[in-house]
Amino acid sequence: MEEGTSDQTVTNNIGQFIKIYPHSEATSTAAGLMSASDKTKLDALFTAVTINAQTGTSYTLVLADQSKLVTMSNASANTLTIPLYSSVAYPTGAWIDVVNTGAGSCTITAASGVTFNGTDGGTKAISQWSGTRLYKIDTNTWITR
Repeated sequence: MEEGTSDQTVTNNIGQFIKIYPHSEATSTAAGLMSASDKTKLDALFTAVTINAQTGTSYTLVLADQSKLVTMSNASANTLTIPLYSSVAYPTGAWIDVVNTGAGSCTITAASGVTFNGTDGGTKAISQWSGTRLYKIDTNTWITR
């Protein structure tokens, strides 16, 4: 979207158009007009993802990692562990992105009692500059894409 004084139109992720007017007198209507204060609220939804940069050889996910990016950066092999719900109470539907930025292979594994689907043998290895998204689909069940 261009900045300036002219009207702007943006498209959301399901193909709907939103008309944005550059002055605060615009009002929201069923036709899709948006006020300046509504635009500010919308802009707040599109913020950069917070990165939790890990440099050690092992890391267990914490609640603050939900909807964030965890980077694993170590020259040696390293492990990221998905904890039990009783240790970290992620809500069902939570997601976490993981990217390996280090030279060592990163293995994602699940704590005892956690089911980790979409993997080869219950673990997922990611090489340098590769990543995956983890989804919690049940109390102690996660999948990866």
